Parts: sequence; C-alpha cells; structure tokens
Amino acid sequence: MGVFALINWLVGFGAAIAFLIVLGIAGIVFHKKLMKGITKKYLDSKYKMINAFSQDS
Repeated sequence: MGVFALINWLVGFGAAIAFLIVLGIAGIVFHKKLMKGITKKYLDSKYKMINAFSQDS
C-alpha cells in the first residue's frame, strides 16, 4: 500500500495501477523459481542445523 501511495502521489493513479499490475504479473511468472530458491535455502539450513546438533561435544 505504501508503494502504491508513493507512486500515486509522485506520478498519478494510472501509473500506480500499472505498477501493481506489472508486480502481479512478475509474481506469477517468477513464483515457481522463487519457491524453489526458498525451499533450497531452507533445506540447506535444516541439514546444517541437524548436523550441528548431532556432533559430539
């Protein structure tokens, strides 16, 4: 909402709506790629944490 308000204030309502449309389309296009990256990061940190706890002190 803040980005919309800023663009609406600086440029105008039409540009703010166009920006939201572009952002939405980019989200749809890159959704699968983003989710793969997030999942990979999560699994890497998960296995690092498991490994750290399984080591003998």
